[in-house]
Amino acid sequence: DWSSDVCSSDLFEIHVYPVRHVPCFAQAAERELADLATLLRRVLRRLKHTIGDAPSNWVFDSAVAREQESPLLHWRLRICPVLAVPGGFELSAGIPINPSLPEEDARALRSAAP
Repeated sequence: DWSSDVCSSDLFEIHVYPVRHVPCFAQAAERELADLATLLRRVLRRLKHTIGDAPSNWVFDSAVAREQESPLLHWRLRICPVLAVPGGFELSAGIPINPSLPEEDARALRSAAP
């Protein structure tokens, strides 16, 4: 089982987490990876329907070897579409400005055809 959510930190950024507590991506079971592939197809179709063929960065946040047994860590996949060019304030302050409301982004993704 997998969970996906739209994050409020960036324009249409999507986070995907396994429901089972797993600190490290390498510890995912074969069946979980197959289910992840199915979920990603649905998520990416919705994203493409909503924002088109925008480039994106995929970031796997996963525990390192010495932390693989940590009860505090949970790996995730972040899909970060590249939809805006940082401006002067963002570059100088290091603070991103989200030009849309995350709630509206999430609503658009949820209503997109899967």
